[in-house]
Amino acid sequence: MDKLILKKTIVKLPNTNTQHSFRLSSDKLPLKENGYCSNEEIFSLDASLTKAIDLLSKEVETSNFMTLLTAFYLFLNRYTNKTKISIIIWHSESLINYQVQFLMDSVQDFTFKELLNLVKNGYCVRFQPLTSAKLSQDASNVSFALYSSTGHNAAPRYPAIDAKMNLDFNLFLNHNVEKTSGVLKYNGNIFDAKSIQRQLTNFQILLKSIVESENKNLPVGLLRIISGEEEKLIIENFSKTRFVAHSNKTIIELFEEQVAKNGLKPAIIEKKAETSYEQLNKEANKLAHFLRSNQSFGTCAILLSQGSNFVKSIIAVLKAGGSCAPLAVTNTSERLNLLLEDLNYPPLITTRTVLNKNGLNYPKIILLDEDKHSISSQPDSNLNLPRNPTDLAYVMFTSGSTGKPKGVLIEFKSLNNVVQWFKNCMSVSEEDRSSLIANPAFDAHIIEIWPHLITGSCLYVCSKKYRHNSNQILHWLQEKQITISFIPTAFAVPLIGEPQSDLSLTRLVVGGEKLNRFPHPQLTFDVYNCYGPTENSVISTFVNLSSHKTPSLKMPPIGKPIDNVQVYVLDNYLQPVPIGAAAELYVGGEGVARGYLKNEKLTKELYIESPFPHSQYLYRTGDLVAWTDDGNLVYKGRLKHELKHAQRDVSEIERILLQHPQVSQALAVVKGSQITCYCTLKHGYEAGTKKNLKTYLKHHVPQHLFPFALVILSYFPMTSNGKISKKSLPEI
Repeated sequence: MDKLILKKTIVKLPNTNTQHSFRLSSDKLPLKENGYCSNEEIFSLDASLTKAIDLLSKEVETSNFMTLLTAFYLFLNRYTNKTKISIIIWHSESLINYQVQFLMDSVQDFTFKELLNLVKNGYCVRFQPLTSAKLSQDASNVSFALYSSTGHNAAPRYPAIDAKMNLDFNLFLNHNVEKTSGVLKYNGNIFDAKSIQRQLTNFQILLKSIVESENKNLPVGLLRIISGEEEKLIIENFSKTRFVAHSNKTIIELFEEQVAKNGLKPAIIEKKAETSYEQLNKEANKLAHFLRSNQSFGTCAILLSQGSNFVKSIIAVLKAGGSCAPLAVTNTSERLNLLLEDLNYPPLITTRTVLNKNGLNYPKIILLDEDKHSISSQPDSNLNLPRNPTDLAYVMFTSGSTGKPKGVLIEFKSLNNVVQWFKNCMSVSEEDRSSLIANPAFDAHIIEIWPHLITGSCLYVCSKKYRHNSNQILHWLQEKQITISFIPTAFAVPLIGEPQSDLSLTRLVVGGEKLNRFPHPQLTFDVYNCYGPTENSVISTFVNLSSHKTPSLKMPPIGKPIDNVQVYVLDNYLQPVPIGAAAELYVGGEGVARGYLKNEKLTKELYIESPFPHSQYLYRTGDLVAWTDDGNLVYKGRLKHELKHAQRDVSEIERILLQHPQVSQALAVVKGSQITCYCTLKHGYEAGTKKNLKTYLKHHVPQHLFPFALVILSYFPMTSNGKISKKSLPEI
């Protein structure tokens, strides 16, 4: 038992009355809020498997009850990606005896016998007395029972489950000398029969894997739980996308083709100023020649607000043979100095106006306003410099969960793939009017700008006063007759929650955060929910929610992989997990970035060699997801966050709050053991709303999810990238 000595977390726990809540949930939309529909699936284990379980129990000197309970715990662990799990135990068909709380921090590296010994000896397991009268929504909604029959034909008597017990997933087994029979009683209001049948199959596969002699020294994380047929479906159908041979021309070459074709057409309209394709190209060429004439050229930092100057600058840098590093103008001078140091002090394109606001003192500055005459004297001809697919195109800084900026290195092949996929998928045309809203330091600007410049459509710059208010964005979209727009999730939620009028919009692209509501069915435009870390070049998966065929999900899915991208849902041993099981998302294919700037250690940690033939490398996203039956992905949260707050699926509260007719936006935050809800209201609702919302939540939210506090805000504080700033929310 050397592993027990090495693992400092393994301690024997006393029996106490401390509650440890565990709720097994489903991605399925309940047929009725807080409803209960009693369903069951009957199954049996064959004689050889029953005998093997008997032998294993004798070998470990424990009961079949302990062996099968531990196997059931392991099954729940593999499906939920949680280690702290509580299970209600039935003593007889009418009496609940106690609740078992498994409190391990990690289980995957133990063999099954080691894990079984831990449970048998009470390590990291708490047995808590519990009666039927004490069952509440704070207790587990999962139960287990094992009964023994003496006769061959003895009919099992299983507990009757009703709605008052709040038990949604109940595994009851009956053991006799010939075989083990069983029934899985479940709440059909939240679980569907197809998923339950598949889970029962996987439970039996896991049991067989546990008792096979060749597996006795395997860690439980390597024990098989998925059938070959299901694994083939996932790897060959769900994970892979179609291979599309996009144009081998660079986006600069494709842009210059549009200049030749549509030179006099407007490329950018900012306020009342209009820049044609020909003018934009000439100005970018002059800046590119200027950049090459002043220094040896590599990465160039750009510190500009969103607009024509920024667009011109990124075109110029790529034309000049360099790579772009966009920086947010809202950064402090201290943070800017840190980022510029990481970039090895590159030239910085900005304006005097921007510098005066943040007080940056930096020697290698190109001022578009003060250097205007020097730049305008340069040639306006195309540079025609060759660019290779593996050349660096962008360095995008992302703070991630640590707050420390990381420079992500995006190559031309990745940039070309996402840009040309977006153009084709969204059917971008010369007639389109596209919005330019995203902060330049937010990678979403890539899909706002490039798909349109290589097509010949027009970019409309949304001025700053409109960018941080959903109603003002809506007014601006109407005024400019925008046909296609990317809007950060937090701003998009109020827009898609109710029908909109007087819009020319046909495609709304949403991304940046988890989307917690489906679009209203009467919307006249398509809503695309997009997901993707910067480390995989802006977008990895997408779904058109307006034509999505699975409206029974609680939350909008994040969809399927884009062209030439592969996605895998894998456990700690890089094995595919069953449909519906929660695990980490890995992404591969053309979108995978080169790695992190000056951080080889983190690059090796998060960019791993792929065990699958379709990708050379996979990026570990740190996001917890699950497959749906139709091959879409459902986002469940950040992996580290789930481990810390594993028992609280707060997105359920957000979903319910957004169904209230007075709520515009909703956010639920876990702090310690308490849940705080924040929301904004639709126009015209103020007086008495808080009391009404509390009453509404009491009737619709399960007790274990009821918030400690409800805070109504005039607006949500936002980061410069258009995401909700949780750090800036008021403390309670």
